Amino acid sequence: MTSTLRCCICLNLTHRACGKTGFPVFISESSETLRLGYSHRKKQRTKTAASGLAAHICGHDGIGRHARFRCCHLREGFIGENIAMKTKGNYLPKSFFRNNPLMEYSAAAIAHFVITERPTAKLEQTILDITENSIDDDRKEKIRQERQRIEQTDDPAVLVEIMRKGCDVFNQQLLCTKVLDIHEQTMPLLLRRYRTCALDHFIDTATRVLATCERKYVEMLREMYADIRCPFAQACACLVFGMQGMENEIPFLHSEYLRFQNDYPDETFHQHPLLALYILHGKM
Repeated sequence: MTSTLRCCICLNLTHRACGKTGFPVFISESSETLRLGYSHRKKQRTKTAASGLAAHICGHDGIGRHARFRCCHLREGFIGENIAMKTKGNYLPKSFFRNNPLMEYSAAAIAHFVITERPTAKLEQTILDITENSIDDDRKEKIRQERQRIEQTDDPAVLVEIMRKGCDVFNQQLLCTKVLDIHEQTMPLLLRRYRTCALDHFIDTATRVLATCERKYVEMLREMYADIRCPFAQACACLVFGMQGMENEIPFLHSEYLRFQNDYPDETFHQHPLLALYILHGKM
């Protein structure tokens, strides 16, 4: 069984006439030959109509390292359940959120909470003072030395290296604040490391910084997204796009949500772009 694909801009079968990219396509028939990466193990999801708009990034280079999503017109595309849906501009319909609820507990939910409810460095010190009796002396000394090192350095390379090696939870907000204070020096180094690093503690701290930094650095993150090696870092970047209010990335986030579901069924990476979609639709 084959599919007939028409460009929603020029109605041309091959999409060559208008030369547009990143737009949806009309699908008149479903086709198993176009399924290159979507698992049907999630049978419980509501099947969408074969005809309609597909949120499809046509020939886009920002869909991940493995380029799983390519142009449908070349029969390298990805058409799955729950993707053929009508949209109003970039926005998804209400039915999408009914059919795709957020998990109550996930790494994405924790990251969002930590970023939105972030304590000040002063509050972290107050909490440390209150809990002092429950912390062993070795950790207390480590926290003190680490805090002193962060406060005294203005070397961007040193700050990013502390992020890479990891710091105590009581010093994380101080570190993020210091990185943002000299963002012109630290952010290029942070983004360079984000491209290749697979350490969870670095990615977590970098995500806190990126979610609150100037928009120009997030746009740089978006440009390099396809080159990010770690899938967890890509997932966290999706959350950053949502928290930074990048509404133009809604189709991309939807595609990444589906890709993470398919490629990493045993992980919760898909919750990051899904949470970003909830944020951008005002549902958080």
